Amino acid sequence: MIICRGCGIANDDKSTFCRGCGKELIPKIEWWKEYNMVPVSITRMKNSKWARFFCFLLFIPSLSSIYFLLRNKTHANRMRRKRKELLDTDYIEAYQKRSLHYVFVARGSANDHRFGLFDVQKIRMQLPFEYEELSWSTKGKLLSAKKDGKYFSLDLNGNIFS
Repeated sequence: MIICRGCGIANDDKSTFCRGCGKELIPKIEWWKEYNMVPVSITRMKNSKWARFFCFLLFIPSLSSIYFLLRNKTHANRMRRKRKELLDTDYIEAYQKRSLHYVFVARGSANDHRFGLFDVQKIRMQLPFEYEELSWSTKGKLLSAKKDGKYFSLDLNGNIFS
């Protein structure tokens, strides 16, 4: 049960908005902070320099489009919403660098959550939300994962190594 901080009504654990007042619900146990994650709904994804350059070339006739894409950095957010792979209710690893290629993402509640891998530069899911634990073995190449209680290594394409 999540108690709304605005009106005090009890809501289901999976609810994102209060059924009484409509405000966004913030879970009491912020499990995602342990993993250095933030809610996707407040994240402003950053385009890579190459993505911004290609957007510039594609939209040369429309100066307002260039301003919109480069100034506000909203192209990545718009593409994420359009593809519907990463929802506003998910959590994403906090990152600052544009050079970062992959970040961990999580979906679920404090009791039951799963991890995946998101490609920031291509703005798409690299690995789906099906892992109980996920961490880097070799940064950018190999991951340590736990699924159904079993530990194993896998690469960025999801190929399992023993």
